[in-house]
Amino acid sequence: MNLSTLKTIALSIAFSCPWLLAHVAHANSVNLTLQNSTPDVLRLLSSSHNSQFPTTLGPGQILPISFTFGGTSSEVSATYSRVGAGTTCRFSASHVVHISGPRFFKNATSIGENSATCLTFQSPKWKIPYSYTATFAFYY
Repeated sequence: MNLSTLKTIALSIAFSCPWLLAHVAHANSVNLTLQNSTPDVLRLLSSSHNSQFPTTLGPGQILPISFTFGGTSSEVSATYSRVGAGTTCRFSASHVVHISGPRFFKNATSIGENSATCLTFQSPKWKIPYSYTATFAFYY
């Protein structure tokens, strides 16, 4: 096979499989907002990207964080505890691109003995590279 034929085959495969093109040519981004809607400080217990999550979040504080992922999937997660109140929230948002298209996931769970109100909002972009925005919100 000559070089021209190989290029034609490669382009044909790439353009017939958009998920492959997304994997090779694009990085997806996650724009995350942390929202502390409590009167107390939140303390980070664990996260998927420790260096990018703040160790504390002040009362009423809202903080944006951005992540860039290569490939066809992403995952961000964090667990924050409300100092002095004994409540904890575990948050996550992710996506994965299959041949049939992208799937987006989000979760917020109160963990521990005392109940907290934890919410994760997610706004996916349904075009390559399938980025999304998400909010991790800790309420009472």
